Amino acid sequence: MHWGLFSFLFVLWFAGPVAAQTSITLEASPVAIVDATINGRPVRLEVDPRMPDMLALSTPAAERLGVRRLPFAQVQVGIEGGGSMRGRIGRPNIRFGERSARNMAGIFPVPVSTRADGVIGPGSLPYDIVTIAIGAEAAAARDIVLPLENPDAWFVQADVGGRSLRVLFDVANDASILN
Repeated sequence: MHWGLFSFLFVLWFAGPVAAQTSITLEASPVAIVDATINGRPVRLEVDPRMPDMLALSTPAAERLGVRRLPFAQVQVGIEGGGSMRGRIGRPNIRFGERSARNMAGIFPVPVSTRADGVIGPGSLPYDIVTIAIGAEAAAARDIVLPLENPDAWFVQADVGGRSLRVLFDVANDASILN
């Protein structure tokens, strides 16, 4: 009995502090934008829930930010509406205030956003919880919680009225998409 209590106190004494969860709330008006620095240069990034765990930059933005491309590394992505596009890969140093991230970046020869310098997926942000506030909450609003299986893919399967629906969150468009 005494050894068990002693062991428990010993573990508590030498255990490190539990890290608190970090979070960020972004306003979607009309889309979520986060300020950061890439290689010490200021940048505004559009946060797109459809984007995987990576960053997308145009070639001029990557050159302005000093993002070096990895030799012989390329990426090919599908484009909404059909087709695909090739780009180069870089790995910039991204800072969000005091927090840093080191994500892969796709560098493409076309603009990737009309609203910001680049596009980043929420899974690339160095926070445990990412909240995107879509607008002012109505007086009779209620919260509906849909657990995401993968924090990098903002969609969920939900059963509604006996039918399975795939709910995709796309804050860049007026309505979420139901498949």
